Amino acid sequence: MTTETLAEAIGDGDPAGSGAFAPSGGNAVHSHLLVSIVFLVLSLLAGLILAIQLVVPEFMAGIPAFSYGRLQPLATHLFVYGWLTLGLIGAIYHIVSQVARTDLFKENQAVMALGLLTVGYFSGGVAIAMGFSEGRRLLEAPIWADAIVLLGLLGFARVITRMARRSSELIPVQWYAAAAAWWLVLLHLAGNIPGLGGIGSAMQISFYRSGFTGLWIAAAGVGVVYYAIPRLTGRDAFVPTQLSVIGLWSLAFFWVLTAPADLTYGPTPDWLDTVSVIFAIGMVIPVIVIFTDIVLAMRSRWDTVTDATAMRYVMAGAVAFALLPLVNLVLALRSSSAVVGFTNWIVGYEFLAFGAMASFWLVGYAVVSGPDMGRGPTCGNRWHYRVTLLGAVVVAGSLFLSGAQAGLTWLGSANSAAFLNVGDGFRNTVLGLDAMYVWHLVGYAIYAVGLLWFTAGIFSGLRSIPEKTIFYDGEEVSEEAESANAGQSDPPKLDPSLLQVRALSLSHLARNVLVLFGLAVLLVWILPSLESDLSEPTLLADRHRVYDDGLRSEGRKIYLREGCQVCHTQAVRPIVTDVGLGAVSVGGDYVHEVPALIGFQRIGPDLMHVGRRLSDVAAADLAGVDADPSDFADEAREQAAIFIASHLRNPRQARPWSIMPSYDYLRDSDIDALVAYIAALE
Repeated sequence: MTTETLAEAIGDGDPAGSGAFAPSGGNAVHSHLLVSIVFLVLSLLAGLILAIQLVVPEFMAGIPAFSYGRLQPLATHLFVYGWLTLGLIGAIYHIVSQVARTDLFKENQAVMALGLLTVGYFSGGVAIAMGFSEGRRLLEAPIWADAIVLLGLLGFARVITRMARRSSELIPVQWYAAAAAWWLVLLHLAGNIPGLGGIGSAMQISFYRSGFTGLWIAAAGVGVVYYAIPRLTGRDAFVPTQLSVIGLWSLAFFWVLTAPADLTYGPTPDWLDTVSVIFAIGMVIPVIVIFTDIVLAMRSRWDTVTDATAMRYVMAGAVAFALLPLVNLVLALRSSSAVVGFTNWIVGYEFLAFGAMASFWLVGYAVVSGPDMGRGPTCGNRWHYRVTLLGAVVVAGSLFLSGAQAGLTWLGSANSAAFLNVGDGFRNTVLGLDAMYVWHLVGYAIYAVGLLWFTAGIFSGLRSIPEKTIFYDGEEVSEEAESANAGQSDPPKLDPSLLQVRALSLSHLARNVLVLFGLAVLLVWILPSLESDLSEPTLLADRHRVYDDGLRSEGRKIYLREGCQVCHTQAVRPIVTDVGLGAVSVGGDYVHEVPALIGFQRIGPDLMHVGRRLSDVAAADLAGVDADPSDFADEAREQAAIFIASHLRNPRQARPWSIMPSYDYLRDSDIDALVAYIAALE
């Protein structure tokens, strides 16, 4: 924390924050920052188009790459991997060089790794836009792009490992940097194991999403915070304490084990829901511990929160970090998940983690480290912080409120005995969210303006910065004045017992990282997958979900290509909000699915039994009052197929309230195949 200098912790040298040390790896760091910003701009533009399409569904209609089902995973891919992952990797390179006061090991390898990651992430995004998506949330890129990315991640992890080996005892910044690098490689390998089907594939996706958020994004972000706060406050670097040790390992232990929260009430073992609740509650522990560590470091320097733009970003990200356990707990608890499951609440959680916490921390890092990389104070501006924060609050608020509103609408419809959560009755959901979609558009536009303002400052701030020049909220401060200020602000010493921790070597860190990761894989992925009910096909699976090389198989490929799973689920839960959707889904229903298209959000109605529902309605209409609907089964199926084809080409012809994109750009043969697949969902 603050009672020892960085020099005492890792060797001779000035403490981080005492000057603008510029290692030779600055070019690699600089390149990561610029490339990540390009990805950020592209993702913001894509996200803005998506927000417009929820209000004006015909916006950019007819362009396949800009169809909502393709653009939504593309925008997420560009933001999460291009902006956050590349940005955090660059930040880690810079941080480990700064704290070790040494050059970046093998800078050419870092640059080569950046090249591989850029090619892999960019080509993966292009593949998603062209319709080669694998249909797995956060894992949509094809396997060949993942292979390129893996090579880049291995290069990144190697550089960080060699940097860590230069210190006999590591400090918290180095813990998080090395652990996050290794976890990212392990997660990439686990998430991209090919060929998994059934519920095993769904658990693979949920494990990856939870692990990526906690073990990479949050862990790397906390490392950035542990570097930025001493730098901003003029304090010595964080050194190992009991709090920092507990914070690291509790973060690793609890966060990834909340993965089953994505599948609450889903076709997974019931005991898995209990596991997610237990660890969702436990997720509060690392957040409280890390927050306490930050607060102790800020003693007597809270004025920097109001005075320094970078500190505002850091603390705003910390607030988002503190809110994540609460949001995740709401998703995990059965009582609340019955309302907010499959709604915008899930997207709100991701935005809070990626768009608020991680992005604010990364921007704060860029502002405080700008001078080290030859960037002037223009990248740190109070107004772009205020604009970005306002936009983020509006976006998050609209997502959480719309999620709760949709869930309550479904609950009310089911309780009314009208069963209006599908078909024409889904009008209640869509029209009820009109205002929220407008607020989401406004908020996202403001948020995008704030971040684009920041990027303009980065690109326009290039100039030569003299060594030992320090910038404080855009104003140049002399080294002597900063040193005097830092000397006056030293807080009281901590209790020595808090510092009595066992030294954490690189080997100890690596062992614990592997053990905790393996434990998480075993508990929330491997063991649940061994349940016999998940591997035995049901009658539904054998009759209607066996895909050969026929028309239905081709239709499923088109369903994946167009991203239909982004807006539609295929899972009926045993709760009142899903009454009327058909038989409750069980694990055996998905045995033949690779991957299982359970989905994560219902922007449109559930499609698990949509073919049966449509044909039953058509048969009832044909039969009238006196006839038997079963006598009209074949004709009803034909009418259902005709309606599906018409709805795909022009969704608003029969349902003017629909916000579904038009697929009129598809060839007739593609429409026929897609209709065959959807109509067979019985």
